[in-house]
Amino acid sequence: MAATVKTAATALQTALATVSGLRVASYLPDTITPPQAVVTIGSVQFHGSFGPAGDAPFAFVVTVFVGRMSDRSGQDALYAYMAPTGSTSIKAAVESDPTLGGVVSYATVVSAQNIQAVEVDAAVYLAVDFTVAVHP
Repeated sequence: MAATVKTAATALQTALATVSGLRVASYLPDTITPPQAVVTIGSVQFHGSFGPAGDAPFAFVVTVFVGRMSDRSGQDALYAYMAPTGSTSIKAAVESDPTLGGVVSYATVVSAQNIQAVEVDAAVYLAVDFTVAVHP
């Protein structure tokens, strides 16, 4: 049976919880406790390769929030999450087991983009968005 959006999001949350010191939520919380990753669904394709029965991936957006201690230190913290390897690498956490514990066919981190200041509940954080392709 193919993974659902919810089971894939939960499996992605579990994989991200292996990142050193990172809190993870599979929903958009009312408040952010940095460093924190938030997993949301970006898109669901209903028709993939080989027609409706083919591979139709989900695109998740993983937003990592860090405190804005200073512009430079906040960006340095985000750069560590954007590294291809290491204990804080989002890519390494997801792709160390691309089946996300056997829940999906495979998952891969496609990109990291949009470093920006984000206001959540009257607090300002620095954030970066990761796009994660998940093939159920």
